[in-house]
Amino acid sequence: MPKQKRTLQGQRRRERAWVDDRYRNKFGMSIQEYENLFEKQGGHCAICREAEVLVRKNGVVKRLAVDHCHATGRVRGLLCLSCNHILGNAKDNIRVLEDAIEYLKTADTGFRVVAHTPSGKCLTPPDSESLLSELMGETDAK
Repeated sequence: MPKQKRTLQGQRRRERAWVDDRYRNKFGMSIQEYENLFEKQGGHCAICREAEVLVRKNGVVKRLAVDHCHATGRVRGLLCLSCNHILGNAKDNIRVLEDAIEYLKTADTGFRVVAHTPSGKCLTPPDSESLLSELMGETDAK
């Protein structure tokens, strides 16, 4: 076996051992248990049902975050970074999250965001399809 390949395999083994040790110490779960939970969730975030998209500097997609209750330490599931931040910013406060949902459903100031095309044309949200087409370089056939 070439030395370079052997070194790469050893590096991967050491990284896996490091992650396993970290998960055992922080969450009380092994890397195998993480992978089982990952498979159970279909490789997707438990909230948004999307795969993680954040990429590390080395080009590797980040692992889903282990979500846990800070009061009890119990692992709840695996989350993408965005959903993990939502819960963290709300400090796991269900009332805050419910209020945020109600806000999204009902808040309307009457103002509308105005978008501008690269050519300077002013568009309101119903014209967003036109804006997308123009940004993509498509011409309006109207």
